[in-house]
Parts: sequence; structure tokens; C-alpha cells
Amino acid sequence: MDVYELRNRLFEYNLKHFKKLTELHIKWNEKLKRGITISDEFLFELFGHEILASFDEEEVMTHNGMKVLIGIFVNEENPFQVVFGYKVEPIHSNVEQYQLFLSGQENMLFEYLEQKGVA
Repeated sequence: MDVYELRNRLFEYNLKHFKKLTELHIKWNEKLKRGITISDEFLFELFGHEILASFDEEEVMTHNGMKVLIGIFVNEENPFQVVFGYKVEPIHSNVEQYQLFLSGQENMLFEYLEQKGVA
């Protein structure tokens, strides 16, 4: 897979899920507009987790113990801020550790894999 194929997969994922994501944003904005009081810390617990639970990440490639996934990532401080991006993580690890890359950073993603000795 090259940079352009990877980016195209991200755009396809975005196209597939953007309408549903927008509908969730509208739903939660209406709840807040109607006066449902939710503290900022609980907003992520409720709204942010609903977004994360609504969309599955898609694995787009694996190589030498690392996998690259495409998904939706939510700002924990403001769940109305969402990005579509790439997550690179070890296939076998007990520790949840990953590196996040955004659209336009595909070259950096491949450089990161090279630095890890897996590209």
C-alpha cells in the first residue's frame, strides 16, 4: 500500500461515516439546547463514548507486528471536535499505546513505521 491508497481508504471511511457522525452531533446539540445540564467531564463520558461506540475502526494494513487502523478520534475535552485519522499500534501488547496520524500525514506515518523497523 502506498501513501495515496492509504489516504483514499481514509476518505472512503470518512464518506461512509460522516452523515451518521453529523446526526449524532445534531442530536447532542439539541439535547444541550433544550437545557440538559451536563458538566464538561461527563459530556465526554456520555456523548464522546456514544460516538466511539457508534463507529468501528477499520484495519487497513499490518506489517511486522504493527497494525494501521482508520477511525474516528474524539477530543476528550470537547467531544464536538472529532477527526478522522490513522492509529498505529503494536498487534500484541498489554499496554494501550498508539500513535495518531491525520490526513496529509501519511508520509510521516510511513516514516514512523520505518523508524520502528517495520516498513
